[in-house]
Amino acid sequence: MINFNDYYYFAQVVENSGITAASKVLGLPKSKLSRRIAELEARLGARLIQRTPRSFLVTELGSEFYEHARKMMLEARAAETAVKRRLVDQTGTIRLSSSPTVSRLCFAEIMPAFLRNFPNTHVKQEVLNRPADMTNRMSDLFILSHEDALDDSTMIQRRLLIEPRHLVASREYIAHSKPPAGPDDLMSHQMLATSETSTQIRWDLTETSTNRQSCQCLTPRLASNDIFAVAAAARAGAGIAALPASVCGDDIRTGELIHILPEWTAGATMVSALLPSKQGVLPAVRALLDHITEQLPPIVAALHPHRQAARAAQ
Repeated sequence: MINFNDYYYFAQVVENSGITAASKVLGLPKSKLSRRIAELEARLGARLIQRTPRSFLVTELGSEFYEHARKMMLEARAAETAVKRRLVDQTGTIRLSSSPTVSRLCFAEIMPAFLRNFPNTHVKQEVLNRPADMTNRMSDLFILSHEDALDDSTMIQRRLLIEPRHLVASREYIAHSKPPAGPDDLMSHQMLATSETSTQIRWDLTETSTNRQSCQCLTPRLASNDIFAVAAAARAGAGIAALPASVCGDDIRTGELIHILPEWTAGATMVSALLPSKQGVLPAVRALLDHITEQLPPIVAALHPHRQAARAAQ
């Protein structure tokens, strides 16, 4: 017989990065929880976690087992909710995980209207700094911005929008540096990159009117996986950055940032929605996803520098 409690205990141990922290969350003695994990490993005949007094590591088999256990917990919660609400009421708590840029847009523009339209629904939101952070999260819905294609997974993915990245710099930086006349001139400038490494990066630039391509391999002066830190550095005059309009649109409108090489874009940022599975999606989760899918693209489009310039001209 499968003891589903052990699956739940194991998932909690992984999500809390250790038996000690999980025992506090579960309200169980550490010794009991440790014994249940050991019995689970013995029954499976496999080591799921490697633990020493100073470290806690999930093995490769443990990570695979966790993914199945996590989905079982999601389905179990969905089953109980289905019975209680008969799958008709758009009520309950939605656990939403999102990227920082998406979070800012959703909570400033989108979420208030959703909460007004669905007064019996509650949203518990968590910010994820990068797509890889969703691995150990038990969320009902993920809304993530990403530059590269997401890794293949069993999650259901829906692309919400593709947002071009624009080259921007502060007035101060432009005043002290000769503005680039074309992509090749970027090599002589201070570059700021949304990257986890300061080594050479590649920007694939596209001329929007002709679709002409230009590949530039650059060594950034500043690299960060925090896109808002890169935007702040650009506003402070540290160099040229490639940012989506959802991050730099307001700064371009107010004049804090100047749109450099406006006829070119530097790649794209994608926004995708991910669901743990097709089955067990609660009505409230589906309603929130539909609301975000409808509202997010026009909000981001309104921030596009060319549209702002057109409005200013009018």
